[in-house]
Amino acid sequence: MIYILAIILPPVALLISGKIFQAILNLILIAVAIVIFVFTFGIGSFLSHPLWIISIIHAVFVVHGVRTDRKLETAVKRAINNE
Repeated sequence: MIYILAIILPPVALLISGKIFQAILNLILIAVAIVIFVFTFGIGSFLSHPLWIISIIHAVFVVHGVRTDRKLETAVKRAINNE
C-alpha cells in the first residue's frame, strides 16, 4: 500500500515513513517539475516529466529502505532475545 502511495504522492509516502527531510527534498523536486511545466506552457515537459519520475523513484527507494531497516531491526531484536 505504501508503494502505491509512493507512486501517486511521493512526499506523503515519505512523511508516513518518517523521513521528513527526504519528503521536503522530494516536494521541492516535484514543485520544480510543476513550475517548469506550467511556466513553459508544456514545452518544458521534456524536463518536467523526468523530474517527476525521479521523485517517484526516490520515494520508492527510500520507502523500501525504511521497510528493510525495520525488518532487519526486528530480526536483530529477536536474535538477541533468543540468546
